[in-house]
Amino acid sequence: MINHVEIYILDWKNEELFWKKINKIFDFRIIDKWKNGFSVGMDFSSYISFNEIKNANENYKRVNLGINHLAVKTKLEKESVLNILLKEGIKTLYKEKNEHNIFIENNWGLKIEIVF
Repeated sequence: MINHVEIYILDWKNEELFWKKINKIFDFRIIDKWKNGFSVGMDFSSYISFNEIKNANENYKRVNLGINHLAVKTKLEKESVLNILLKEGIKTLYKEKNEHNIFIENNWGLKIEIVF
């Protein structure tokens, strides 16, 4: 079991807005906040932290070395998740592939797989 994942980002406020839109899909909430970042999760037994860094020398691309995507399980039905994403203006990836799970992407390219 993974306790937490920490991800460096360029704009924590933008990232927080994104996660506030999708937290309800995973039954997450903002569980901690500090000057340059925040953590999301159900509690501190399993969570994701985002820390803003300055002077990053390269933009993130999931096809480079490093993390490809996060896969997070939901208890909601697929149709409910699709309705939340539509309401929040978050586009889904791979619609043409008819995937069982739903894939989304934040504004800097981090892919999140919503697992049913």
